[in-house]
Amino acid sequence: MLGLGAALAVLALGGCTTTAFGPSTTSAADPTMVDLDSADINLINKGTVGTAHRVHVTRNQSEQLRPGDKIQVKIFDSGSGEDGLTSARVIDLGVFQIDGYGYVTLPYAGRFRASRMTVASLQSLIVRKMKGSAVAPQATVTIIETVPTSFTSFGAFKTPGEFKFSPGDLTLAQALARSGGLQEQRVNPEKIFVYRQEPSELAVSVGAVKPEDTQPGTTARVVYQVDMTNPRSFYTMQQFQMKKGDILYVPDSNGDSGPPK
Repeated sequence: MLGLGAALAVLALGGCTTTAFGPSTTSAADPTMVDLDSADINLINKGTVGTAHRVHVTRNQSEQLRPGDKIQVKIFDSGSGEDGLTSARVIDLGVFQIDGYGYVTLPYAGRFRASRMTVASLQSLIVRKMKGSAVAPQATVTIIETVPTSFTSFGAFKTPGEFKFSPGDLTLAQALARSGGLQEQRVNPEKIFVYRQEPSELAVSVGAVKPEDTQPGTTARVVYQVDMTNPRSFYTMQQFQMKKGDILYVPDSNGDSGPPK
């Protein structure tokens, strides 16, 4: 089992950014805990509340890209044809893999860092880079293959640890089961926490942070809470999808009163 000191270190590292990936993409504001039983689970699973550009929304919209991921990129371009009428065309740029340094090279857009960006942010970046090469470009990015991902659990579980899974294939209820279930004599069932980095727009939408504490295109720390004494929570946990990098924490009822800050 991870000790509290090690757990705090994991949480601290999870919120860190580095200049190797450009400007900080994480809000520094302390998050407000979000009650999952009263939250919009579909919105959270979808992972986006819209972007500045009209882009295609996929199940992986909020997933952060990382080295090794393969993405398919399509460009939609609408403009005026020779006859003055509005025309549109779809260009399938193909499938591309993010290299070991976190970069990807796309036709018309060049080589740039894609690692740690969300799908929505990458789509917006591609649109900006395509300006001048297309009249009114729109972009869709679909993750077609991703490297194995994992979540980490610690606290009053029977077998806490790090567990690999495929994005979209693991719910919170299943994550609890993979962690061996709860230690009934130690657990505080009112306080099941999930720590996650969410797109800033989504974090604002669910009430985790204030709009003035974030910037568009960045991510923010969010802490989701489930109260297992609420009958609704069993439905909630079966609907809530785990995402890569999630940290699942259950405090010890003998000591801890809440999640580490």
